Amino acid sequence: MINYEQIPKPNLSYTNEEEIGGQKVLGEWAKPHTNELLSVLPYNPDKYPFQPLDVIYLEPNTDIEKARQIGELGIGKVAYDALVDDLRRYGLINEIKQRGALGKSALMASLHFRNIIDTPLGHNASLIASEDERFADMNVMLANHMVKRLQIGGIAVAEIIQMSGVTIYGHPLNGALKYGMNPDITQSGNRALAPIFRYLLESGVLLHTAPSETRAKNIILKDGRKAKMIPLTKDSFAGAVKKRMPLAAALAMDIKPGNGIA
Repeated sequence: MINYEQIPKPNLSYTNEEEIGGQKVLGEWAKPHTNELLSVLPYNPDKYPFQPLDVIYLEPNTDIEKARQIGELGIGKVAYDALVDDLRRYGLINEIKQRGALGKSALMASLHFRNIIDTPLGHNASLIASEDERFADMNVMLANHMVKRLQIGGIAVAEIIQMSGVTIYGHPLNGALKYGMNPDITQSGNRALAPIFRYLLESGVLLHTAPSETRAKNIILKDGRKAKMIPLTKDSFAGAVKKRMPLAAALAMDIKPGNGIA
């Protein structure tokens, strides 16, 4: 289990100009990820102290009942219950707990079909399936800083994620470059995150993340219908998984907001 006192402390400091520029990028980055449920959250560090760029680690603020309610509202109770039941049925959560007690980590990789809420949803459902609030201490989500600029139903997505466990924030390199993030901010943030990430993996956690190049892409079938496919993850990521986390589960959900899982 995680010893919070031993987690490496990040040493990050950005100028006001860097912070404003970085937040402008994150706001623009968030816009393509909005839908019927998600909208852009204004930058207001007084109200949302997790928003600044130097915040790269958040401890759980566990609320198992509220997390369940939000999960049910997000995709509908029938679909949500089915997801939680599947995690229980195959004994996955129990196996992850046993591995965690031995300091061994596991990966739950979400594969985006329609939007980005599948990763927080897997994080959320894992806590509910565990039936144990203490599981939040080993339930870790690796998120993009951009997520801190999204809200759902008037609630900050970052706050919802905290209800289910630990959150660590990094800058996906390709996306950061695409939207114009200052490379120095990207590199310094990810360097500061690395020892925290390493410590968590060595503590025995369940890591939720969306690997590189897993956004579903449209393909045209022979009969002219559109379908979706997930390309292979990069070899570098596969190598990291094999070395650090021999236990890995892929979570593929084609989420239709408010209407469950297709």
